[in-house]
Amino acid sequence: MTKISDGQSLYLITRNGRGYWSYNFRDGASYRTKLLGSAADVSPSQARQAREKMAVERRNGRTVERRGAAIRRANPGPATASGKLFGEVVTEFLDGAAVNWRRTLTRNGLATVPVADVDTPDVEKHLKQWADKPATAEKARLRIHTILDFAKVRGYRDGENPARLKGHFQHIPRPKAPEVERHPAMPSAEVPAFMASFWHSTRQTREPSRSLF
Repeated sequence: MTKISDGQSLYLITRNGRGYWSYNFRDGASYRTKLLGSAADVSPSQARQAREKMAVERRNGRTVERRGAAIRRANPGPATASGKLFGEVVTEFLDGAAVNWRRTLTRNGLATVPVADVDTPDVEKHLKQWADKPATAEKARLRIHTILDFAKVRGYRDGENPARLKGHFQHIPRPKAPEVERHPAMPSAEVPAFMASFWHSTRQTREPSRSLF
């Protein structure tokens, strides 16, 4: 993934041969990213004009409309790529959610993947770092699943959730906790004799030796 600045908060984001124009701006206490179109359809000049138009509207007090249920109802159909990175969506989600998710979701390569492009290999690669900690890996998968569901609701991506368990990750090998080797249980009838022997040996160890002279 490459993020190239064109100046004045306009960026060209490229990944896997695809490019998106995006405009980053502050909205209150947080930052937002607005997709201006695919680089295949929008020229640099057109992207700059769109950015300038939005900047003027914002200076005049107009709020940049968020994607949401009302927009999707008015324009039915699959969501288009927003250009947002996975890490940016994590930050947006955590504005009102558990902040302790950042450690497992943003300090890695997955955070720099456009959230619209996150697929099964991306999730698998991310989980491999906890190959020796199955519980942590499963917790991370659940968190990724939640973030991607959140991104879909916001209109940042569409399609199936690549981190889902049922019908998907349940068929993909995942780290498993090593089986605990248990010692065979002692027959109950032998316990009294064992305890008597154990007590006797412990007593002998603790008692000081007595000299005969």
